[in-house]
Amino acid sequence: MTPRSTTLVVILVGAVVALSTTLGMVLARPGLDEASPDLTPIPVNGTQLDEGFTPALSTNEEAAVKDLAVADEAFKKLLGDRKFEIGEVAVWHQSNGRVIGGVVDVVLAEPGTISGTWVSKKGFENPDGDFSYETVAYEATWEDVDLINVFVDLASKRVVKIRPGGHARIVGEPPAELIATPEGGVIQ
Repeated sequence: MTPRSTTLVVILVGAVVALSTTLGMVLARPGLDEASPDLTPIPVNGTQLDEGFTPALSTNEEAAVKDLAVADEAFKKLLGDRKFEIGEVAVWHQSNGRVIGGVVDVVLAEPGTISGTWVSKKGFENPDGDFSYETVAYEATWEDVDLINVFVDLASKRVVKIRPGGHARIVGEPPAELIATPEGGVIQ
């Protein structure tokens, strides 16, 4: 064997040993073959989850999000007598995993133009993961609206954002409230 091939063999053997050791440690971890409370946390509104876990809403929280969304006065005024279905409900959470509430997909029976008072939020998340926001109402006309996303804050039990989704386009110039604020915060 040449010195170069000997070096290559030593490197390959070292890699195999390292991989085998790591794999053995992972497979030997207790509790991986059974559900463990510390490995499968149940998200609760306002609690922080471990890194790597995706927050979720409970069945009751999801139902509350749907109920609050369709009962909201601003939502009812925007939709008028349009027919719609409630689609998916996604969890709305901070980057640190704390559950804020949910986002309801409202699917319209027919795409259309919707004019009225929409609701948006101006939010800030600090480095510690604390999140605060305020709602901002703005007048706008959106066309080709086939989907509306309704954001519901479960702690306050209110709708804090109603936005057109799907292929919707704003008619005319976006309102100043939708672009920026005097404080420099961006409306989301």
